[in-house]
Amino acid sequence: MGTGKKLELIPMTRGNFQFDILRVLLKEVKFQYPSQNSVVLVIDGNVLYDDIIKFMDICRECQFPDIGLSGEIG
Repeated sequence: MGTGKKLELIPMTRGNFQFDILRVLLKEVKFQYPSQNSVVLVIDGNVLYDDIIKFMDICRECQFPDIGLSGEIG
């Protein structure tokens, strides 16, 4: 059962995502919902493959092993 919580977009600085912000946000969610194990990443078509892998690695690191991917939602 999902929490339905939607995080803000992860900002970029000089063309690089601020992955540390994602870590902080996911750790807060995990603290609030410790039994939650899944997350869905909504990926813009312009996001590089390597960045998607980094996003997924951080999700697993923050104890969200069940990762779904979705295209951009209009």
